Amino acid sequence: MDKPLPASPEIERLVLAAILVDSPGATAALESLHAVDFSTEWNRRIFSCMRALAASGAAIDRMTVVEDLQKHGKLESVGGLSYLVGLDDGMPPVLHVDGWLKLLREKAKLRRLADVGQHAVNRVLAGQGDAAEILADLTERLGAISTNGTGGRVADLEDIYAVDFSGVRYLVEPTLPEGALVAITGDAESGKSSLCTAWLRDIAAAGRPCLILDRDNPYQVVRDRCERLGVPENSIKVWGAWAKEYPPQPDSSRIVEWIRACKSKPAVMVDSLSGFIEGDENDSEPMLALMLRLRRITGAGATVVILHNTGKGDTTRDFRGHSSFKDKADECFVVTNMGADRLLDKVHVRPFKSRFGCAESLLYRYDDGKFTRPHGNLAVSEAVTQTLKSILADNPGAHLRRFQSLAMAAGIGRDKARDFLHVGIEFKEIRVEAGPRNTQRYFLIESTQNGKPLF
Repeated sequence: MDKPLPASPEIERLVLAAILVDSPGATAALESLHAVDFSTEWNRRIFSCMRALAASGAAIDRMTVVEDLQKHGKLESVGGLSYLVGLDDGMPPVLHVDGWLKLLREKAKLRRLADVGQHAVNRVLAGQGDAAEILADLTERLGAISTNGTGGRVADLEDIYAVDFSGVRYLVEPTLPEGALVAITGDAESGKSSLCTAWLRDIAAAGRPCLILDRDNPYQVVRDRCERLGVPENSIKVWGAWAKEYPPQPDSSRIVEWIRACKSKPAVMVDSLSGFIEGDENDSEPMLALMLRLRRITGAGATVVILHNTGKGDTTRDFRGHSSFKDKADECFVVTNMGADRLLDKVHVRPFKSRFGCAESLLYRYDDGKFTRPHGNLAVSEAVTQTLKSILADNPGAHLRRFQSLAMAAGIGRDKARDFLHVGIEFKEIRVEAGPRNTQRYFLIESTQNGKPLF
C-alpha cells in the first residue's frame, strides 16, 4: 500500500485536549471511544490513562495524567511532558467535540475495515481455512465493526460475575426470554405472524419498544393484521418494503444504534427469513451469515423473533434450509393452525429446541383479535376432532398412511390428520406402538379431566 490508512492525528489531539480541560463533550468522548479508535500509539496510551482515571473516580487534568503515566513508566512513550503540555495548543475558542468524535470514529472504522480485508486476503493466500470458514470469520469481523465493536484484548474482558444478572426474565412466558434469539416456524397461514404481532402488541403495552422488519408482506396485509389484533397507533414501529427506504438488514448501524439508545431494550420481529437471507437457505454460508446478524443485535440487548417456513418432508417438518438456523437460535417453535378452512381458531405451538428449558407444547385459542391459552387441550375444530377421534377409535393400531387415507375419505386433509396425531401424542392422548416393518401404530387414549374430555 502506497497510501497511509485514514487518520486525523490533529482531531485526536483536540479530543484528548477537550477531555483534559473537561470541556462539554468530554464525558461523551470517554464513554463512546476506545483506545483503538486513535491512530497513534501515543494517543492510545494517553486515552487509556484517562479512561482508567475516570473509572477510578479520579479527576482528569495534566497533573493526574502525568503522574499516572510516570507511575506506570509510560510518560516517555507518549512523547514526554512536552506533548502532554501542548495538547491544547491552538485549540479553537469554540469546540465542536461532537463533530470531532464523529470524524474520529469514521476514520477508525475505515482503518478497521482495511485490517479486516487484509486479514481475509492473508488467510486466502496462506490457505488458512476453506471458503466457508473464511467467510464466517469475515462476517463476524465485519459485524463487530457495524455494531461499533473494537476487537479489544482478551485481558480487557469483563468477568462473567461482574455482569448484572437477576435471573432469566421473559417478555412472554415461556416463549420469549429477554435477550434471546427465538425462531418461529410454520407453513403459510399458520398464524405465526399474527401470534408474534400479538406478542409484540402486549410487550409494547408494557412500555418496551418494538420493531417489525418486514420484507415479505404488502402494506395492506400488515395494516389489516394490526387493526385486527387491536395494535394501538404508534405503539410498534414497522419498517416494511413499502417505506421510502427498503428495510435494512437487522444489524444495520441505524438499528444497532437505536437498540443501544433504548433504555428498555426492544423486541424485534423479522418477517421473514426468506426476505433477509442473501443466498440459498439450504447453503451454510448465507444461513449462517443471517443468523450471526441476528445474534449481533441480541448482543446489543434486543429480544429477536425470526419467522421462517416449515418443510414438507418428515426430516424438514420443523424448518426449511440449513441446520445453522436451528444451531444459532436459542428457542425454536413450530406453529400449526388447527382451525377449519385455514381460519385462525386454535394454534398449536410446539418447541423443537430450547436453551431455556421450555419443553411443553402450548395451545392458543384465537378469538376476535385475542390469543388466549385455554385449559383444555383442544387441538382442532370440534367437528374435525370428533371425526378423527372416531376414525382412530374404530381403527385402533392404524399406521400413519392408513389413518391419513381414512381421514381423506372423510373429507379431512392429510396434513390435518397428521397434525391431529402429533398433537395427541404430545399431550399423551394418543399412544404409539412399534409395528411390523418399522411402522408406527396409533391408539386413542380416553383421557378426562374434571369429568370432561381433553381431546
